[in-house]
Amino acid sequence: MHDSNTAGRCGHLVRRPFHRPLLFRFARSAGLKSVMTSVGNALPGEAFEAGFERAGQVLEKLSLQAADYGLKLHVEPTRTSILQDPDKAEAFTRLAPHLGYTLDLLHYQINGIGAEQVIRLLPFSGHLHIR
Repeated sequence: MHDSNTAGRCGHLVRRPFHRPLLFRFARSAGLKSVMTSVGNALPGEAFEAGFERAGQVLEKLSLQAADYGLKLHVEPTRTSILQDPDKAEAFTRLAPHLGYTLDLLHYQINGIGAEQVIRLLPFSGHLHIR
């Protein structure tokens, strides 16, 4: 089913097989506090900055939709996404202030970024992935 409530285009967020409000209601009825999606990348032929801003707008709108159901929306910053380093992930919080992070330090450490640089993302995180 196409989710016609999604404004803008965010690569993987354009189409989903499930209707998001239904999933938000399901998560809330299960007593969950948060849901998670992927942040994605710039679309083919799209400049990084344009994709970064577009993703911020789409994820902020989706975060507000989740909040209507009492949920916090999270994404996991990874080295292969538009949040490929802590500076970009921190800047993204200004575009999508209602979005939270599922933080996995290994995603950055694998590229040689130390934990001391990544932990500054903890205030924006609602879930910490430990290994």
